[in-house]
Amino acid sequence: MISLIRAAVFLVGIASVIAGQIDVAWVRFPAAIEAARIQTALQGTSLPSLADAEQLQSRNELLRHGRVLFFQSLPEAPVWNIATRIESCRIQCEGSLRQGMLSLAVRREEGIDAGLRRFSERSQSGSAKLQGNSPVVLGVVVTRGRSSSHTRSGSESRENIHTYALLAARR
Repeated sequence: MISLIRAAVFLVGIASVIAGQIDVAWVRFPAAIEAARIQTALQGTSLPSLADAEQLQSRNELLRHGRVLFFQSLPEAPVWNIATRIESCRIQCEGSLRQGMLSLAVRREEGIDAGLRRFSERSQSGSAKLQGNSPVVLGVVVTRGRSSSHTRSGSESRENIHTYALLAARR
């Protein structure tokens, strides 16, 4: 009986390798960038090698400033729901793949050092048709905010603009 269970687990593992994988990355850029510019910069790149560190690993000036918030290789399945924890962040990734169209939603919940049970949450979703092995932009969100800093000589306010891009590629 145990050998039968082991064989079933082995076959499931082999089936997921044969079926392929989908690489998903959630990246933040420090400026307002359109999805078309990101898509053009991604042409001819490999998503796993780009998102292999905290900063995107690229010679392209646009991509070089991207900060990787989340990267995961998912099994190529019709539907999935995966949750993981990275330091003080909990990330949940839900998606579906039907006839080459990938729909994905990612939610990041981060603990804030401001008392008990305080959390900051950010989510993003998008969809696109996967084309070969090249990365595609599923969705882009541009956020604008203000931050202030106080010193003895006065206070200073500045505007923060970030672009969050959800990327995916079939492996």
